[in-house]
Amino acid sequence: MYSTMMKTIFTLFITSNMLLQQTTLACFLASKFHIYVINNLPPYTPPLRVHCQSRNDDLGYHDLVDRGQNFTWSFCESFAVNTLYFCHLWWDNKEKSFDAFKSNFHIFRLDTYLWYATKDGIYSNADYSQKVVKKYDWDIIH
Repeated sequence: MYSTMMKTIFTLFITSNMLLQQTTLACFLASKFHIYVINNLPPYTPPLRVHCQSRNDDLGYHDLVDRGQNFTWSFCESFAVNTLYFCHLWWDNKEKSFDAFKSNFHIFRLDTYLWYATKDGIYSNADYSQKVVKKYDWDIIH
């Protein structure tokens, strides 16, 4: 009897959390995050092409033409704390793929992740501080 009741309560909890993620209270019992991919490339150069996705959400391809233009999205972290978003960037004859967000159990973490595409590589504040540091060099497309 007790086991059946606990299973029912657990099932109701999971179901209610899933339903809430479809409503305006989407982040009930979960953290909300914001990701920005920002074109910080020199003016009058080819556009930055951005493609980001998770296992469940393909966010499509976006061309960022102007310096300062950005592609952004927000999401609630998975209840299982296993959310992963990755991005692929292309510019001129260069490209780079990287994890834009990966769940972890750190107590102190950011809720906004900034990724800057610059002439010499990809910079971010994703090191759990407010500092923007170089994370990746571009790969040359052959």
